[in-house]
Amino acid sequence: MFTPKMLARALLCVLLLVSGAVLHARDIVILQGGQFETDIMAADAASAFDPTHQLSAEDMRQRPTAFRPIAGKYIDFGTYGENRNTIWVAVDIRNGTPVRQEWIVSLHRSFVQDVRFYLAERGSKPVQPLLSARWGEVEVAGAKPVGPFLAAPFALDPGQEATLLVALRNNHSLALPLEIATQEAYQHSIAQRDLVNYLASGAWLAMIILILVMGPAIGWRVTLAFVAYQLFAICTIMGAELYLFRWEWMDIGVIYFTDILFYMLVVLSMTIFAQAFFETRRNFPIAHKVILVWQVLFVIVAPYVAVNHPDPDSTGLIIPFVRPVLPMLIYIAIHGIRTGLVGSWPVLFGLLTILTVGAVDSYEKANPGAVHHDTILELGHMGFLVEGLLFAIAILYRFIRLRHDHEASLEAALAASQEKLRLSHELAASRERFERARTEAQQNRIKVASMGHDLRQPLAALRSAFERRTSEADDSARQVEAAFGFLEGLAASSDQFSADDHSSDVDGIEIFAASVVLGTTKQMFGIDAVAAGIELRTVECGHAIRCNPVIALRIASNLVSNGIRHSGASRIVVGYRHHGDTLVLQVWDNGRGMHEDEVRRMMAPGAKAADSTGNGLGLGLHIVHTLCAEQGFALDIASQPGRGTRFSVALPRA
Repeated sequence: MFTPKMLARALLCVLLLVSGAVLHARDIVILQGGQFETDIMAADAASAFDPTHQLSAEDMRQRPTAFRPIAGKYIDFGTYGENRNTIWVAVDIRNGTPVRQEWIVSLHRSFVQDVRFYLAERGSKPVQPLLSARWGEVEVAGAKPVGPFLAAPFALDPGQEATLLVALRNNHSLALPLEIATQEAYQHSIAQRDLVNYLASGAWLAMIILILVMGPAIGWRVTLAFVAYQLFAICTIMGAELYLFRWEWMDIGVIYFTDILFYMLVVLSMTIFAQAFFETRRNFPIAHKVILVWQVLFVIVAPYVAVNHPDPDSTGLIIPFVRPVLPMLIYIAIHGIRTGLVGSWPVLFGLLTILTVGAVDSYEKANPGAVHHDTILELGHMGFLVEGLLFAIAILYRFIRLRHDHEASLEAALAASQEKLRLSHELAASRERFERARTEAQQNRIKVASMGHDLRQPLAALRSAFERRTSEADDSARQVEAAFGFLEGLAASSDQFSADDHSSDVDGIEIFAASVVLGTTKQMFGIDAVAAGIELRTVECGHAIRCNPVIALRIASNLVSNGIRHSGASRIVVGYRHHGDTLVLQVWDNGRGMHEDEVRRMMAPGAKAADSTGNGLGLGLHIVHTLCAEQGFALDIASQPGRGTRFSVALPRA
């Protein structure tokens, strides 16, 4: 009576008999020496399924029709769990060298949890087992494998043909990196791979150490977040490439656990680094709260995923948490650029690098066999390294900028201190000069007051004698009378020099008619102007001014006297113009005029025009300039050679 098990085996045999090409009908892969290596999945290989997991290598050897050609590099192992199929891969090989040659058949350890290599020679020789690895138990010529590859040697005589059989069990579908290579090519490939990985990892660790050494200057929060992220990234890559288990064959469950654990730690530490670098709590408070919520939920879900991985339910649970991370951090980096945060550009490029690696990995999963798995691993290794380098550049650039700004602020503070010290020295020197000038001024006040007192007596006697000698109201008498008044005013004003410093600012200031200055000036210099052939004309003004009348008269008299004596003019006009809150006293002449440098020179005491023929000491313009400066009157001189000169003095209007 047939049992269900016997019926299943019979049905399997029927399927194997009708399912495709004969094993020996496939093309034979010619193995060469030197640096020869070939990808079995890219060669003329075939595959067969064993859902019962009961067939041996000898059984498969006796059923050549069970194998079907492999259309590409992709093989579907079936469903998850214990019901997944055992896949048998077969490839016919021949020694194409004239000598007995040894080759290596290898498979990356991360791809399978159950693998067996066999060599089936032609004829009646039994199938030769090359390697057997089942859930942590492995033997390769009596020893455990070294490195991330499962590799087994085999040898063929010159021209000898054989069939290489590989039995595989795994928990998902994938493109298999099964390769055959000579000893030399295999060792060279492993050495080159190790060199690249060790150099990259060494540079990676050196970068981490550099940032760690600069931690006190950079800030420990950013430094530790960066170091943690980079260390977890290194462990993730080395775990995926099995360098963490290079000298110890671990159970596949341990490998899966460490793989998903480091992967989740990488994602979590990436968000922590972004928080520290961009200071999201202060600069982007909303994004900071979103990241905090994500981190809390992620920490809750992560332990369940780590324990149950690679169960599809647990894997499907973690994917919705991982996918939003990079877009969220890229969004923060872009806003960091917009707000001018230093170092945002390198961080953005680093995130885009990892996004590119993730896109390639997703493409390979959606199109199995389109990208070699080793290429994915190498791309991930280089992607994380480039990202780490860009993140380090961002940190160092920010450190340099902050240090430069700090040095600039120190230099500015030093310059301000030096300027303050200089001003302090100048102030001390100014005070010293002020005290010296004040002492000299006090002495001069005493002298002038004494001279004024001495002048007042003879002037009074002269006026009395003059009044007794003449009573005629002719022009000469009026001119002499005005001169006496002016001299007595000067003598009287000298009394003010004996007053204290506080009263000198306001003493003598009066409100009087502006026409007083015009009339007095015309009376004083009318005869002199006629004698010099000059028309002296005044323009009457009905407004009043507020100042010391003696000062105003001294300014006007010096300007008119200077015009009569030195300008060579034929007409002098004295008058006022309105300008805001001031009355501008103007003295015009149509004389020879002056150049700008001559105008500046004439302000010096004793200066006279080169072609001046008048008498005098050359003090007129200097006195005017000094009086205006002391009283705060604005003095303006406009002169043009050959056309005359205009003097303007702004007096406060009452």
